[in-house]
Amino acid sequence: MPFSTLKSLFAEAEALLENSGLRFTDELIDVCCTGLAFFAREGDTYSGAVPFCTAFTPHFENEIIGLVGVLKNRKHVSEDPLFLYGEVQGRVFAVVEDLALFMREKKLRDGGGPQTTAEERVLMFFEHCGNWSADSGEVVTETYYKLLPSAVMRDSVKVGTKSCAHD
Repeated sequence: MPFSTLKSLFAEAEALLENSGLRFTDELIDVCCTGLAFFAREGDTYSGAVPFCTAFTPHFENEIIGLVGVLKNRKHVSEDPLFLYGEVQGRVFAVVEDLALFMREKKLRDGGGPQTTAEERVLMFFEHCGNWSADSGEVVTETYYKLLPSAVMRDSVKVGTKSCAHD
């Protein structure tokens, strides 16, 4: 699924988070806003650029839809602001994981070249906040630290082998 078809969803989620008053109470939520705003503007640059992570796109879309639903219906969800915060933070956590996977794959495929400020912010947060350690054994960290580099390397070897065969 091309990310360009989700731009309005990214923008809506970012605007709702921004207006929720939660953005500056939690760095995770702030990083999520940064990533969503970036994808609302530049998401089409990821279409086709992250073939390994394409499998995560439905999860990513569902988490954002869920986040939008919680934020739109927050008065109906609960009168308890801590309950709302917990619901939002759980969704945001999953969205940041997916953003990090997409951005990491793109960075690896770009040869580790310069990234935008938003991409660097998400990746630095993911790598240094303490929630996702390389040796945790969780699916997202195994993918981020091991599977993505291996897949990109494998793909670059395949491309290199094909171009050598044509020479």
